[in-house]
Amino acid sequence: MIDPLHTALARARIAFDAGDATAAFRTLEPFASQLPEDERLALAWSAQLIAVHGEAALSQEIARFAWHWGHHPDVMVNVCRAAVAWGATRPLDARAPDDDPVVQAAQALRRCLLDVRRVKEAAPLFLDLAVGLTAAGARWDDDALSAYEQALDLDPASAEGWSALGRHHLLRRRFDKALQAATHAGEIGSDPSATWVRGVAATALGDFEVAAAAWRALGHDVGRGDDGLPLLDLPTVEVVLSARLSRLDDGPAAGGEAALEVVWVKPHSPCHGRVVTPTVHALPADFDDRVLWDAAPLGFRPVQGREVPRFSALAVLGRGRAATHRFVGRQPRAGALAGLGDHLPPGCFVYVHDEQVMGGRDTEAVSGKVVAPRDMSRETLAAHLAAALPRVPGATLELSNPT
Repeated sequence: MIDPLHTALARARIAFDAGDATAAFRTLEPFASQLPEDERLALAWSAQLIAVHGEAALSQEIARFAWHWGHHPDVMVNVCRAAVAWGATRPLDARAPDDDPVVQAAQALRRCLLDVRRVKEAAPLFLDLAVGLTAAGARWDDDALSAYEQALDLDPASAEGWSALGRHHLLRRRFDKALQAATHAGEIGSDPSATWVRGVAATALGDFEVAAAAWRALGHDVGRGDDGLPLLDLPTVEVVLSARLSRLDDGPAAGGEAALEVVWVKPHSPCHGRVVTPTVHALPADFDDRVLWDAAPLGFRPVQGREVPRFSALAVLGRGRAATHRFVGRQPRAGALAGLGDHLPPGCFVYVHDEQVMGGRDTEAVSGKVVAPRDMSRETLAAHLAAALPRVPGATLELSNPT
């Protein structure tokens, strides 16, 4: 006798492998009532959750599987992997509350593994738990490190495990430990992700030779920049800056709730480069500063026919040659104040953050930053601006009080 569910599972797998998750779920939906009892359906359905992108829908699925299949390690690993994939699109320092899907899935898997026998075959389960807890956020650090320890105690020759531990340390900005773990992963096996971790961590630590070797192993023909780090020509990317970034030349930033802001960066390597847009918020990095980012993109955005990757910043490597000064002003037309740069000394320009018509009048109230060489005093810059403003009739610009 033909088993309808068996046929549906085969059809769903074909659709899912072809990239049509909607058709795959539609194929299994008539059998949803069997989900609490049928292991085949639970395994197939949970494996497809990686295609669920909505937070509410994913949270509902996590709760359902935790209730019916919270005792089944393979099912709960699928659920945790789906949550990690969903969370991979948000910035590193974004806050994850207790009801966050990644937190819920990781904790469900943790409970599931409490009674699992500590044998080598279980090592991948604990590794998935460790990765899930890493994705859940820094407040679960102790639990994550405990899971990595269990996974590697069970299978110390796992290159994948050591590579994942290296990435955990990288995301927590412990660059020396990240480099050690990734180097060990490369010594015991072949794992491209370990090479990425080595490249990023070595760049953070200022080790040109190790970083360059990693990028060359991944096919990048890097040279050496004037900062002593790898250098190659790449198109601009987007990087998410956070108030929690540490400045490797000045010490750590203050903690607390992190402001997040996306800026444009000109890469010097696959993981570091110079900020080319002044920031709106008060952040540890600003125009021309060198920043380091995680090499795994959060996503891509189409800009002028190019898919631009967006990354999470990990640290500020050093100050640039420019300083920024906030201003408020008015201009007779959009873009007028930006034209002041033509009448300022080299290295100076005006960057407008926003332009908003006030009261229906032609005059536009704006705010932004004036960029100038770092060794130019505020008083000298103000004098240059005062001399240039008459060249743009109807425009005003006043430097804000320094903070």
